[in-house]
Amino acid sequence: MDAHYKIPEDILALVEGLPYQQAVKAVAALEIIEREGLTPAVIEKWGRGKGQAKTLVIPLGETKTRKEGEAHVTRVLKESLSIPIS
Repeated sequence: MDAHYKIPEDILALVEGLPYQQAVKAVAALEIIEREGLTPAVIEKWGRGKGQAKTLVIPLGETKTRKEGEAHVTRVLKESLSIPIS
């Protein structure tokens, strides 16, 4: 893989539409990827796919919900940003 990686414009446009807290997490991760490139550490942390990583999945947060009257969390929605790299 290349030492440097240029983030596609469509991904940057997608990040602009995110809520502030998620956008900050996404921009920080994208800055690391663009500055460091697709290093083995980056692929180990965010890479998904069989064999060599085909996609980077950057977690942005999670939303926990519970049914009214229930004490336990009933649903956790994990939000992430997927970037194809192949």
